Amino acid sequence: EFSYNNIIYVLLLSPIILYLYIKQVKELKVVNSFIYTVSFIYNRKRYTYSAYLDTGNKLIDPYTHKPVIIIYDKSIDVKNPIYIPYNTVDNTGLLKAFKVNKIIINNKEINKKVIVALSNKPFKINGVDMLLNKAYLE
Repeated sequence: EFSYNNIIYVLLLSPIILYLYIKQVKELKVVNSFIYTVSFIYNRKRYTYSAYLDTGNKLIDPYTHKPVIIIYDKSIDVKNPIYIPYNTVDNTGLLKAFKVNKIIINNKEINKKVIVALSNKPFKINGVDMLLNKAYLE
């Protein structure tokens, strides 16, 4: 049965739903602008990750003074690891790390010696296994 009340409800709710949809799409675009595909070769094996550009990642290897990329991957067997000290708001410790000759960020080669450190915990960003240091995009 036709009701004017239903039309009024639809007319009142449509702008609210449209506003929430547009807001969500804009937020997703912002988050996705910080997502990169990063690859490197280590021990003759190619590794590829979905990486988040972590503008707060200021981790530097104190010995070589190179920026550090952090990954979560339990399958990598590190030969001759180096250890990188780190400090966060609520923790300090050492990260097991290794060097690679180059990385590929969104199909662009970065021919710098790169330090890659292993995180013990997965990241809380969905689908991301790497925190990319912004120094490698400059």
